[in-house]
Amino acid sequence: MLLEEFTARAILRGSRLCFPNHPTTRNAVQKVESDRMGKRVVYVGGLSDSVSASNLRDLFSTYGLVARAHVVRHKHSRKSAGYGFVEMGSGEQALEAVAALEGTQYDGNYLRLYVTPFPSSC
Repeated sequence: MLLEEFTARAILRGSRLCFPNHPTTRNAVQKVESDRMGKRVVYVGGLSDSVSASNLRDLFSTYGLVARAHVVRHKHSRKSAGYGFVEMGSGEQALEAVAALEGTQYDGNYLRLYVTPFPSSC
């Protein structure tokens, strides 16, 4: 375990290693990255059709750094599917935003929010 963490940190810093594609090395990198970035992506449900990613970014920016905002859209109609994801700068910022915005009314709909258990993928 200690060797895996050392290897992952060395790769994240850009050091050259002999076996960067070894499964143990890849798993260690993924673990360190998910520990470092995990639990800061917020699911936002109850969005209206008119909400865009920039609207989400503006809404969440009062609670911290917004790394990404994404509104999920239907494949063919390009209308909003009613939900999206916001990646905050830290887990604490994500929790603060959820606590403040859960159940509030935005653009005519009540928001449903929770912090996803997954690392950044939006």
